[in-house]
Parts: sequence; C-alpha cells; structure tokens
Amino acid sequence: MAKTTSNQTINTADDLDDDRYAYERALSLMIHHTALLWQTFGSFLLTETVLIGFLGAAIIDKKVSQNGNLIIISGSVIGLIISLLWYSTFRHNSGFYELRWAQLRRIESNLNINLAREGSRFSSGDGIPDENNKILRLPLIAQALPPRRAVPLLIVLFAIVFVLFIVTQLGWI
Repeated sequence: MAKTTSNQTINTADDLDDDRYAYERALSLMIHHTALLWQTFGSFLLTETVLIGFLGAAIIDKKVSQNGNLIIISGSVIGLIISLLWYSTFRHNSGFYELRWAQLRRIESNLNINLAREGSRFSSGDGIPDENNKILRLPLIAQALPPRRAVPLLIVLFAIVFVLFIVTQLGWI
C-alpha cells in the first residue's frame, strides 16, 4: 500500500489503484452479505410463521386428532431448533457484514472519502448534513433497535411462542 518515510505516508498512483480496487471489492462483498443477510432472514421468517400457523391450526383441531399433543409438541421442538439455526445464521452473516463495513472504513482514509465512516456515525445517532446542509438523523427507535438488536429479539419472540405451545400442551399452564 502506501510507502512510509520517517514522518509521512506517501501514496503512489499504484497504491491508490490498489486501494480503489480493494474498496470496490469490499463494497461488492458488503452488498452481497447484505442481500444474503436479508434473504436468509426472509426465509427463516417465512418458515417460522408457517410453522406457527400450522401449530395454531393443530391446536384448534386437536379435538379431532388423536395425536394432537404429539404433533404440536414435536412441531414446537422443531420450531425451537429452527430458531437456534436462524440466530446462528444471522450472527454469522451479520458478522461478515460488519467485517466488510470495517474494511471499507479502513480503506476510505487512504482514498479520502467518508461514505462508510459517515454511515457508522449516522447509525450511532450523529447528524449528517445533506447537500443542502439539512441535518439527517435516524429516528430514535431505529437507533435503539437497529437490525443487530431487533432481529435477535424477533427470533427470541418466536422461540417464546414455541415454548408456550409446548408448556400448554404438557398442561403446565
């Protein structure tokens, strides 16, 4: 990358080209990981929602079926396992997203741009001026519950529903 003398760093044209390529690659990978993160989220959300709907219908129809409790308890255990897999997958994919964000911020200083660094500041609640010097801020709810907190909370809520299904079918409530 940059060559260092005793007191300063000198960026050559080749260094800047390398940094631009690294930046474009990191940006491309971040876009990929973002898409993967939300596609995976949608898949797990759909799976868990359909399973809860099926189990809810089984609870309503339990009087008709002889194996109602077994179906509901088994389905709920499967739902809990899926919740664990969902959480693990979310943490994995969001970890790669955060890695790409960090790479972008690191490379930006060499390229004298601030896109990722401003995005990080914006995410933490700092105001960022737009082209008309209007200050843009994330709403407080978005600052308090960013996806890295909201998605695990949603997963826990699904897990609680499955636990409640199990507990009620075992007669503990």
